[in-house]
Amino acid sequence: MHPNSNLKRKPEAIVEVLDAVKCYGTPEGGQIIAMNHVSLSVGQNEFVTLLGPSGCGKTTILRCISGFEMLDGGNITIGGENMVAVPAHKRPVNTVFQNYALFPHMTVSANVGYSLEVAGVDRQERNRRIDEALDLVNLQGMHNRKPSQLSGGQQQRVALARAIISKPKILLLDEPLSALDRKLRQAMQLELKNLQHELGISFIFVTHDQEEALTMSDRIVVLNDGHVQQDSSPADIYHKPVNSFVAQFVGESNLVRSRVESIQGGEANYLASDGLALVGPCHNFSVGEEVSVLLRPESLEVVSNEVDIAPEFHTISVELRQVVFLGSNYHVIGSIGRDDRLITAIVQDPTQYDITGLEIAKPVQFRYRRDRLHAMKE
Repeated sequence: MHPNSNLKRKPEAIVEVLDAVKCYGTPEGGQIIAMNHVSLSVGQNEFVTLLGPSGCGKTTILRCISGFEMLDGGNITIGGENMVAVPAHKRPVNTVFQNYALFPHMTVSANVGYSLEVAGVDRQERNRRIDEALDLVNLQGMHNRKPSQLSGGQQQRVALARAIISKPKILLLDEPLSALDRKLRQAMQLELKNLQHELGISFIFVTHDQEEALTMSDRIVVLNDGHVQQDSSPADIYHKPVNSFVAQFVGESNLVRSRVESIQGGEANYLASDGLALVGPCHNFSVGEEVSVLLRPESLEVVSNEVDIAPEFHTISVELRQVVFLGSNYHVIGSIGRDDRLITAIVQDPTQYDITGLEIAKPVQFRYRRDRLHAMKE
């Protein structure tokens, strides 16, 4: 079965990438497949993030939608119209690049209004729309500054204003926040999301930063090696990944390769080769089947031996290896089994258990709610 054959496209989709293929030649005479039969869709006023490691194909998808690259196979439609033969300057999209690509010799006004000037829009209308665009990105009064007189965050806002002034059907953003420091990047994440709702247009956002994707997106498309791995809501991507790649790429994970030992009442007993036994929901598995079991570190609690474990919990006994303080939480790392498998619990509230009283190389109890375990076929 084709990996994307079960994709459900929304009827109101404004952009559709259908079975798209894009290949590049290498100097050695070989070939790299950047998009391997990729299918995805973006709905009206939807914020969709393409997430994945470097080289997974996310920027190639963006460039093919914008028209900067042509497909080797498949199709792209925007607003129901076939875009395969439409050149970049005639597509109803605009792009915000990673390096902003501002004209250094032009003022903010000239940069923002450049496309309108080229299109022959009269000066009065052009100035009105420049003012409107700069108001939207909170750059009032900076019309006459040059890019060199702006901070990185301000330059990014100029690039956004320039992209939205022509009122495209869709805005493409290629890692536009990567050059900003962490605090400014977090502030701009919220501003971008608010701007998208205010404009009422669809955004396709490319990033390799999982936090950005989870914070901003209506939907996340996780890519690897030119394939779509999962296309779901941020909550499903995080809590219900479809395979171990997604589980490991998005968020911190305790991932255990296990065998289904028994099934009873909608739950399964999972057993790893090193003896680690886990219990949790069973998703149409069969006894004897090999699966990957995911436990997010924040789902694990540290408890004392004296605590009575309620039926909805399962307990793991580990040997404490390390306690790491990260400001807002503690990472409590233990080992288990013949292979000294490492398991991490993230403790948000140190009063939950006396973290400072833990001793390295001593036994520690982790527990988790059984319904927080997620098992996946590979």
